[in-house]
Amino acid sequence: MTTTGTVDAYAADVLLVGRSRELAAVTDLLNGATHSLGGVLVLTGRAGSGRTALLVETARLARAAGLPVLTVRATRSQRPGTIWATLLRTVGAPAALVDHLLDNPSATDISEACRILCRKQRGLIAIDDVDAGGPVAVDGLAALGSLLPEHPLAVVTTSAAPLGVGTEVALSPLTDADVAALCGDDRPDVVRAIRTAARGLPGPVAALTAELRSLPAGDDPVVALALRAQGDVEFLDVDPQVVRLIEIGLSRASEPADRAALLATLARELLGDSSAAGRRRALLDDAERLAAGTGDPCLQARVLDARLHALWAPDIADERLTTADRIIGLAREGGDLQLESAGAFWRFVSLVESGRILEAENALADYERIAPPDAETRVLVLSRRAMLAALRGRYEQALALAVEVGAIGDAAGVPDTQRLVGTITGCVAADCGTVGQLDDGIAAFLGFALRFPGHFYEATAAMLLAQAGRADQASAELERVAPSLIGGSGPRWLGSITHAATAAVSFARDELREQLFNALQPYSGKFAILGGANACFGPVDRYLGMLATTLGRPAQGVELLERAAAAEEMVGALPGLARTLAALADAHKRRGAPGDADQAAAHELRSASIATRLGMTALLSRPGAASNQWSLRRDGEDWLLEAGAEGARLRGSRGLHYLAMLLTHPRSEIPAATLLAGGAAPPPAQDEPLLDRQALSAYQARLQRLTDAAESADRAGDVTNAARIAAERDAILAQLRGTVGLAGRRRSFTSQEERARVSVTKAVRGALDRIEAVAPQCGAHLRSSVRTGRDCRYQPAPGGPAGWSA
Repeated sequence: MTTTGTVDAYAADVLLVGRSRELAAVTDLLNGATHSLGGVLVLTGRAGSGRTALLVETARLARAAGLPVLTVRATRSQRPGTIWATLLRTVGAPAALVDHLLDNPSATDISEACRILCRKQRGLIAIDDVDAGGPVAVDGLAALGSLLPEHPLAVVTTSAAPLGVGTEVALSPLTDADVAALCGDDRPDVVRAIRTAARGLPGPVAALTAELRSLPAGDDPVVALALRAQGDVEFLDVDPQVVRLIEIGLSRASEPADRAALLATLARELLGDSSAAGRRRALLDDAERLAAGTGDPCLQARVLDARLHALWAPDIADERLTTADRIIGLAREGGDLQLESAGAFWRFVSLVESGRILEAENALADYERIAPPDAETRVLVLSRRAMLAALRGRYEQALALAVEVGAIGDAAGVPDTQRLVGTITGCVAADCGTVGQLDDGIAAFLGFALRFPGHFYEATAAMLLAQAGRADQASAELERVAPSLIGGSGPRWLGSITHAATAAVSFARDELREQLFNALQPYSGKFAILGGANACFGPVDRYLGMLATTLGRPAQGVELLERAAAAEEMVGALPGLARTLAALADAHKRRGAPGDADQAAAHELRSASIATRLGMTALLSRPGAASNQWSLRRDGEDWLLEAGAEGARLRGSRGLHYLAMLLTHPRSEIPAATLLAGGAAPPPAQDEPLLDRQALSAYQARLQRLTDAAESADRAGDVTNAARIAAERDAILAQLRGTVGLAGRRRSFTSQEERARVSVTKAVRGALDRIEAVAPQCGAHLRSSVRTGRDCRYQPAPGGPAGWSA
């Protein structure tokens, strides 16, 4: 069995300080289990909160009360049903069920496992990190909890985040009194410094206390703690307690190296204060001067890293790459891998904003190789890979990476995880989403504007409002944010001003458009990013070109947009290229020079083709978008096919009729029986179940008799009879798995549906053969897009139109 691991006596005592409320909840649950009233208790808290120590103490209390204990720990590397298989193996459950739980557990398997655990186990089941086991582990916990009120079984589990299962108790931060008791120090300033530096978590409190005991005589513990302090808040938020601790440390520090480190750290922590730009720069100037005087390469690298954080703005984009290389060189000189990885991160950021995407990917790989192998590194790397996937239009990959980012970041308590996930999914939704998703994004960004003032979230809300067609609101948000945005700066500025430009093209005064153009012009040739390249919005030249065109300078617009298109072609940024080509077509139309009409038509067609392949609904549905429509329509007894450069007249057939229904309902499942009935609902089918109701009832009754017999054999110690009963149960369960679907529904078929499947499939294939013979490109597209069977579907593959008409 996999156990929770060991916690030595001192550590257990330390990590239980201040946990009286949590221990009371544990005691109540264990007392209930001794009186046949079970339940689930979930202890939630971030890493270092003492979750595992509390679970170990729970097991000790259960044993002291005479309750049997089973312990298991979930990990992300396990197969989905591992914790349930481990528990069942311990209680002697049938081997076949254990194997099913390991291989591919169904809801039926999980339910059966829970029933066996309730029947065979009393006492305590302790599960550490159940959320690491994924949905199967959490769903199983919920299923088990539904059975427990009538059984003498307590389940206590730990989780990084709430699960919505059972009774949940969040482990609270320690108070000053708790910290004083834990560290054995009665000096209020030291106690407060420890609590702030440790964020009130008992694990870090214990670690910092041990470090302070080894400080050289005469060293100030508050200065030492201030040097270790780091804000534990979301990006662009400010932790006032940490800021105050660093300021106190500065007031007590006398060594130049300490002062340089504290000045740099304070500047970094003040990044979220949009009014403190001048203060941050002054702090860093002092820090650099002091660090240079020490001759310590690692300290100099640390100060430079803080400088890039604290002065995070597009106006030092060219300097950023040079500084990143300096950080790497100094870190290597000092032998500090963590600082070297910081330099690699800044190289990645600066290469993305320079549009050197392939080099940026290599820099990201370098960062991953040398950064600490922890959750924060994984979250950073995976979120940036998701950004790159979205930049190239690999939307499914981006969304899958976003799920992984959320799971890892939430489990480890990485700050800003959900905002990172929201950035990724928001970029995809902006290209491919629904109006409802746009509304959700608008509400979220207006909320961020209240939480993080001065960081231009209103500009992104304005862009989404414009995309949703809410012109008055978009214009109002632009007017609100414009005064601070035009002369602003910061880590979100360049991305935000491109959002404002996108909205301004449709909903702004010419004066504001000109101001946006002038503010953006110094960044021509760069790519617009947010923060540390959490998102990338493509070449600044695209936004300059759009503004120039709407300001009545289409020739300048064409020049800028052609530059943007060339940059996007170079890096394979297909979504941006589709948007740039659409804007370039508009610029050509407005310029009206010889050949512009043909150029515009070619750009529109290619833009629509890319957007169709990628599913960019926002671009395809915008006013004035190129139609790129194909058609298959009746003309008397015949059908006319028009597919771009291809066209043909086809003699009527049932297959063409079925095909037209599919093409005009893309991505929709249409039953073959509905197609056969001409689009009307077919008559109700008579199910012919694979297992009739009488047989199913008989199987269920036999299973219940076998369950009762197994319990009798267990009580009597009849091993032979128990084995025979288990074998028969396994055989019945195997039979049921093949004939019972999800939620216990019987699998069935109808002879009517089977006849429809065969008839429609044959007719559609015949129609595709005829189209392929006269319009090979269209036929190839349809061949790869049309699916037939019991349900039929037109799932547009690359190379097709924006839509079909009939």
